Amino acid sequence: MKKIIAVLLTVVMAFCLTACGKETGVDVTGKYTCIGEHYGDTGYQTPMQNVIIELKKGGKGTYSGGFDYEMTWNLDGEKFSGKVTFLGLENAMEGTLKDGVLEVVYGDAHMLFLKEGAKAPDIPIGGDSDTDSELDTDSSDDVSSENATESSAQSNVTSTADSNVSSVETDSTAIATSSDNEESSSAVELSSNSEPQGTGSTANKAAQFDGDWYGIAEFGGCTGVYEDSNGGQCEIIARFICNDNGSLTPYIAISLSGVGFQDLTAEIFENDDVPMLLLNGTLNGYNIAGSYIELVGDLMQVGIVSKDNEGNSFTFAANLRRFGDYNWDSDNYPRPTKESIDYYNGKSLEDIAQVLGLDISEIPTR
Repeated sequence: MKKIIAVLLTVVMAFCLTACGKETGVDVTGKYTCIGEHYGDTGYQTPMQNVIIELKKGGKGTYSGGFDYEMTWNLDGEKFSGKVTFLGLENAMEGTLKDGVLEVVYGDAHMLFLKEGAKAPDIPIGGDSDTDSELDTDSSDDVSSENATESSAQSNVTSTADSNVSSVETDSTAIATSSDNEESSSAVELSSNSEPQGTGSTANKAAQFDGDWYGIAEFGGCTGVYEDSNGGQCEIIARFICNDNGSLTPYIAISLSGVGFQDLTAEIFENDDVPMLLLNGTLNGYNIAGSYIELVGDLMQVGIVSKDNEGNSFTFAANLRRFGDYNWDSDNYPRPTKESIDYYNGKSLEDIAQVLGLDISEIPTR
């Protein structure tokens, strides 16, 4: 009997070791920092912002990039697989893990991670050749003074309240977050140093929204299954085409894999000549009636509200500026980091959408 019990205990212990991420005698748990990324056939480039994967015991972990995404993982020999969960969606990654080097395909992105203390792989990693900034000197100093220190490769990227750096986890997640370490409330409030400007006729109001926009969105007021999303940030892009009849064709997309708008419409809201749009449509099937966009000076402010039939709700607020407008200052929150602005300098909306892993065929053209 004692021999039988001993054998059973041995089997159980062996099962536990394999169940915990199938660790094969080597402790692979720990933090892995993204040191390179590429899309398509290009070689690895320096990532725009920090992305960190933390592998924990029991096959669990976190994928940090603006949000702390929960994930599960498995290692079979050198074959690595994982699933990242956000807003109820699971996004798979596949790749290899050997000698502290984790190389995965995550959506459209090929990502290279290095474990803390491990030797860097002999893989060439280039820079981006299009990073010369046209930022006003005073403005860029305000936007990036704190970020320059906090965006080191060893930072543990958490929610906005704890960190100011995020990246694009691109199965469409190129995420760049606000460069302030400000504490964000659960109900997101946009801040600006500009005053609303009147515009006159409906056609003139619509024309003010016309063009391409880029910025940062922050989640807040999230309840139920979305509660953990409070304070998380992601990138947001938009295009509005003013038609001959004064109507607008809207396009809005955020850098979260599998999260997108459907049947989006935008109508001018007549309110004391303040340029404002009312949005209708759905976000991942949830109605966003009551959402809005407002122009405050040169700043576009977006408020999205969504709630399902079970009481789960999430909202996000965003600040955007036109492509080529780099006049972000400390009063604009949330806002992009200087690094993300530099990275996107000179790129088109379609270029950025591709970096974010979005379907560019869905972007309207004139």
